[in-house]
Amino acid sequence: MNEATKTMIFVVVAAVVGVTAYATRPTSPSLDPTDDVGQVFFPDFTDAAKATSLEILDFDEETGEVNPFKVEVVDGVWTIPSHYNYPADSENRLGEVATSVIGLEKLSVVSDVPGDHELYGVQDPRTASGSEVGVGKRLTLVGQGGDKLVDLIIGKEVKDQPGVRYVRMPDQNRVYTTAVNDSQWTTKFADWIEGDLLKLNSFDVKRVHIDDYSVDVLNGRIVPGSQMDLVYDDSAEDKWSMVGLPEGEELDTTKLNAMTRALDDLKIVDVRRKPAGLSGTLRASDEGLAITPEARMSLQDKGFYIANNSLVSNKGQVICQMNDGVEYVLRFGEIALGTEKAEDDTAAAKGDDADADADADAEADDDKEKPAEGENRYLFVMAQFNEDLLERPELTPLPGEAAPAETAPAAEETNEPASENTDDGDVSASEPFDDANLLALADTAEDAPTAEPAESSEAAPANESADSSADQAPDTASEPKPQPTDAIAAEEERAKIEAENKRLMDEFNAKVEEGKKRVQELNDRFADWYYVISNDVYKQIHLTQSDVIKQPEAADAGAGPAAGAAPRIPQGDTLQSFDALKNLAPGQ
Repeated sequence: MNEATKTMIFVVVAAVVGVTAYATRPTSPSLDPTDDVGQVFFPDFTDAAKATSLEILDFDEETGEVNPFKVEVVDGVWTIPSHYNYPADSENRLGEVATSVIGLEKLSVVSDVPGDHELYGVQDPRTASGSEVGVGKRLTLVGQGGDKLVDLIIGKEVKDQPGVRYVRMPDQNRVYTTAVNDSQWTTKFADWIEGDLLKLNSFDVKRVHIDDYSVDVLNGRIVPGSQMDLVYDDSAEDKWSMVGLPEGEELDTTKLNAMTRALDDLKIVDVRRKPAGLSGTLRASDEGLAITPEARMSLQDKGFYIANNSLVSNKGQVICQMNDGVEYVLRFGEIALGTEKAEDDTAAAKGDDADADADADAEADDDKEKPAEGENRYLFVMAQFNEDLLERPELTPLPGEAAPAETAPAAEETNEPASENTDDGDVSASEPFDDANLLALADTAEDAPTAEPAESSEAAPANESADSSADQAPDTASEPKPQPTDAIAAEEERAKIEAENKRLMDEFNAKVEEGKKRVQELNDRFADWYYVISNDVYKQIHLTQSDVIKQPEAADAGAGPAAGAAPRIPQGDTLQSFDALKNLAPGQ
């Protein structure tokens, strides 16, 4: 046998062995690359309402950490367990995430090799370590009873196919392509909650009071700051004005408008739950504050303190008064450590006010550093109703009678503090109101002025006129007697006026009830929570006097006051006594 024949035999034998090995290799029915193309990933999931739990795991390759986020139904309400079961108000997002995987179709099979998972970015984030790459985002939807409705890992986008991604199911090695929109698959807390905390319209703002005090805990006292009453009138040429603004000074309306926009769109970045019963206690202002040691410590940790039976805050407060009678009381506390970072667009929202931030913390405590950009701050929010903010109806006097009593206070309501509603703040134009007045106004209100002297002074001329008429009365026999038709007409006119006055008062009373109802709804939302806002938003809202009053132009510097020399509006003295904080200093 020659060499050529031997070689041919070896080739034939090798070919037979190779074919035999390939034909007898281990196989799985699922390895056919086309057997499930075109099928739906989760055919049994057709109704988003069946989901009772949603979890998203997102891996951050820069930090090597997994960012988990979960929302679930608790007592019929979608809540966020990682944030103290705060309500998940973004119903649209819940629906969009769920519907994004309903009817999701397998477009093609890419690989069955586990080693390819990193290449396509579909490694499981639940088991990923800090050094791994190619880790995907995992979505899990669970139904009633714990049934898993959806479980999918989404990876990189397919090249040259926008909207098409590599995906796999966590319990399988096979990698598919599918068209899926994961834009709503976010793990950011702010994306899952009600974005408008206060639910107010900036055009409905009537007045804003800023009290720029701070708390010196070591010495147990309030450090006074400027107090400003800012009035907004959309119908006026100069829409903003300030009570007590010195002649020749000018308001920076750009910053004031930015302030109301920030209130209109107040965004929170995190929350902390208040101790049980704390919020209800603080609402009971008429009965005083009965604070437990646990609640007091919770308040102090966040920068809030009880002084003279009132709540004060480390960085002052802002009261925003609306034309529907609602007052928002915003108290600003300490820097919030260990909370989520604010969104990057916070700084962009500042607009033209970026250059005004340098002086925002000029009166901070000496023992604390100024907060760095991007840090967050605690916010304590309450709502209260102030009837004096409503425009009272002008009632028509009945024939032969004085003006209705309901219209009498309306002429003086901007000059004297409210004295009847213990929940109202002092809206006096000549005397700034403060926190103590808000929580215990009944103890400081003045008696309402009596109308008796006015009535007696008016009655005297009337009596003199009557006596004079009696002395000079002509023969009544010569005067015509009133006709019955005149009396009927007078009664009809009286009835018409009474009906119109009643309609006006009914409308006013309805506004009062509507305002009180709104306050109750707002406090139900605010009651259980300390909110966390970005420090940039805090600076936009908590303006200082130097922020609000424009500095003199350089050309007028020689004739006018020096820069920063605007006179300070005096602060009321109701917060000067602060005995309750004297025992807070360390070592005492």
